[in-house]
Amino acid sequence: MQCRLPQGFHLFAFKKQEQAKGDARFDLAFASAKAVKSTLRDPDSLKWEFIGVNDDATVACLKYRAKNGFGGMNGEFAVIANGKATRSAADWKKHCSAPLHEETVAGG
Repeated sequence: MQCRLPQGFHLFAFKKQEQAKGDARFDLAFASAKAVKSTLRDPDSLKWEFIGVNDDATVACLKYRAKNGFGGMNGEFAVIANGKATRSAADWKKHCSAPLHEETVAGG
């Protein structure tokens, strides 16, 4: 006996899967942005330039500007890869040069 799936079932399953991926990317972006903000001397000065997350939500790349100890604004970046945070240019090049999903809105 053959089971027939309702028309559009595959599309529904695909959309559900893509929604779950999108939720995971947003969650990583939000958590990463919160972690970066918590390390700043003046968190209220934070301006996000870019937050990107890879397709499987294992890497977040963040570019931002914030006040330094002298009151000037510095441009900085951070990489969260497989649960580890770094500010290494080599890690940025390794993890953030591939296409990423824009999630800057997660920074607030």
